[in-house]
Amino acid sequence: MTNEQATNMFRAKLECSKRATSGSDFDCNNGNCDECSLCYEQGNMGEQKEALDMAIKALEQQPCENDVEILKFPRL
Repeated sequence: MTNEQATNMFRAKLECSKRATSGSDFDCNNGNCDECSLCYEQGNMGEQKEALDMAIKALEQQPCENDVEILKFPRL
């Protein structure tokens, strides 16, 4: 799997989640996934696992620039 394929799968998954929770007229909560291209763009479970593994490895190598420094508060 290429990085581009994994990225496209994640984008489809994210868009699917947004539609399912937005209350839009896509009918996402009524089991019409077979009629939606996003369902197929997300890949099967094996492909999703591979994409997640790739993403985890990439994040471990290149941490996000938005990482927040953890503040340590004195104990009372």
